[in-house]
Amino acid sequence: MTLQTMTRQHRVELARSYLAAGAIAQGHWRRQDEQGRELVCLLAAFGKDINGTEDCPAALMPRWLARFVPAVVDGLPSHQLQRLASGLIDRAARWPVLDGDAWTRVHFGLMMEIVWYATDVARWLDASAGRVYGAKPAARERFDDVLRACDDVWRALYHQQELEAAGEAARHQHALAPRLTLGTAGQERLALKAAEHAVHAAYRAADGSAVDAACYMAQAAKLARDYRSEHAAWRFVVDVLFRLLDKEIGK
Repeated sequence: MTLQTMTRQHRVELARSYLAAGAIAQGHWRRQDEQGRELVCLLAAFGKDINGTEDCPAALMPRWLARFVPAVVDGLPSHQLQRLASGLIDRAARWPVLDGDAWTRVHFGLMMEIVWYATDVARWLDASAGRVYGAKPAARERFDDVLRACDDVWRALYHQQELEAAGEAARHQHALAPRLTLGTAGQERLALKAAEHAVHAAYRAADGSAVDAACYMAQAAKLARDYRSEHAAWRFVVDVLFRLLDKEIGK
């Protein structure tokens, strides 16, 4: 068997062999450990010809997921990597039943949950700050405008309609968002920064980039350590991805 003749099943079995050997790692596509053993990124485990996201065959997984996987691998705490790897490899063996519409539902469903999570963090920080912007009506209005743009993207993803318009509105709010934090401090500033990250996640989701949206979601979560965390955010997207895949696969 050559790289050119590898089937999807061959790739799944190769990934399983890396998993069984404990050779799936974070931080690098491929490297050697102190004993000379080859360690690989989860995506690279599917083929020795995969040395970047663009190398991943479309027959194995859609491009958006190939770009998403390495970010999740590096975003999770190390003790969660085995669960991610085994779960993804197991589903890769079964997801050939999915057609284009099913993959679209997974993609859009994932981005909806990412946008929701990011805006939830911003709203929690806002509430914990005591909505102190009451004495600053302009700031209050700007914060609400930013979160409203996020909600509009969520609805557009849900209906799969008017995404371009919702994305442009979110992009506009993101361009204005840095002004929100001027002259602020403490919990108020955290809430406003989280809103900025949330709307960035929203407009990237509207553009179809689940990986960028998730990265900004994680940045928002990092600001709310008493409520969420960066690692918790990445665990959340893994749970969502697996749930959506299982629903479509028919588990």
